[in-house]
Amino acid sequence: MPTFSRPGVEAAVRLSKITDVVVWNKIEGKCKNMLELKGGDKLLELEICCDKISRKWSTANADDSDIFCTLGELETIIEWKFSKGKPRPLWKQIRSNSEQDVQEASKRAFAIVGCRNDRRQLDVKKTRGAMNEITVLKGIGPASASAMLSLFRPDHFAFMDDEVIECLHPGKRAYSLKVYMDINSRCQELAENLGEDWTPRRVGFALWTAAKLSACGDDLIPNISLNDIDSEKDEEIGV
Repeated sequence: MPTFSRPGVEAAVRLSKITDVVVWNKIEGKCKNMLELKGGDKLLELEICCDKISRKWSTANADDSDIFCTLGELETIIEWKFSKGKPRPLWKQIRSNSEQDVQEASKRAFAIVGCRNDRRQLDVKKTRGAMNEITVLKGIGPASASAMLSLFRPDHFAFMDDEVIECLHPGKRAYSLKVYMDINSRCQELAENLGEDWTPRRVGFALWTAAKLSACGDDLIPNISLNDIDSEKDEEIGV
């Protein structure tokens, strides 16, 4: 059986093997509770702020080439990321980015992937290109870039939570672009299979929620055999 460094990931792995959308909806419905448990009112407020940013960006149309993220919005997104996961000693670097730097980098990234109303399928090259544009900013790696892009295009980008990495990536947890591309592809596949307006971002949140629920003793995922999961992971990482 695989071992995980983050508590509750086994439950997230079991959820990833379930195709019943009712189970996924049930888990997703507990997300707010887990956010409150993790970060209290502050994290809930940051979640609301990020949702407002996402909804603002969602109003862009295919002809809108002047949509971007501001430095203030980036700081809100990073504060949400650190509150939801682990704080990192990166604030000095992040705040050394100028307003112009953030706006121009995000504008380039957003232009690559297009607005949310553009239903054309994004290829791997565009996904990687958008991530690379955001990570030119100081203090911003793939996980932080995914936080921003998952708000801009939740229909294409998942957020790179630790629990999602350990759940979907066959190998040691890492924060590289290669690992992100792997887990994002898996989240896209899961969202497509679930249907009913599920997105990679929603899938990632549900997996995170499943892990958090299990870690606090409220495992709602039906018990399934992990033998196949063990075999798949062993084959993929060459054990």
